[in-house]
Amino acid sequence: VTTEMSAAEVEDVLGSLRADVTVLLRNALEPDAVLAYLGESEVAGRGTYAVRVSLPGSSGMTLHIDEETGDAVAVQYQSASAGPVLVVESDYREVNGLRIAHTSQIVVGSSVTVATLEEALINPELPADAFAPPPR
Repeated sequence: VTTEMSAAEVEDVLGSLRADVTVLLRNALEPDAVLAYLGESEVAGRGTYAVRVSLPGSSGMTLHIDEETGDAVAVQYQSASAGPVLVVESDYREVNGLRIAHTSQIVVGSSVTVATLEEALINPELPADAFAPPPR
């Protein structure tokens, strides 16, 4: 079943995803982080290695890594505001030597949203005043 999510719901899930995943990945190498290999699994028709990343006080997340390419195929986690979330990444393309997913399918309950990255810029040139404080 596919249902439409409102723009506010999509932004809430994306904001939660960015915060949760960024914090967990940034802290995955901390001494109190727990990484557990869960075995092989299949996600979106691709063979993956499942790895659980947990930190004290968090529900953690499960990463599904493509067995052949090493790409992140999916992330599963519990969002504080939206409940269980599954994000399936696909359409990887090389951008300045980095493999970037250009399509993300976000599943929250019975709602499915597809986000498509139209352009990825790695270290673009910025004007010198790009981060200057605004004039008063």
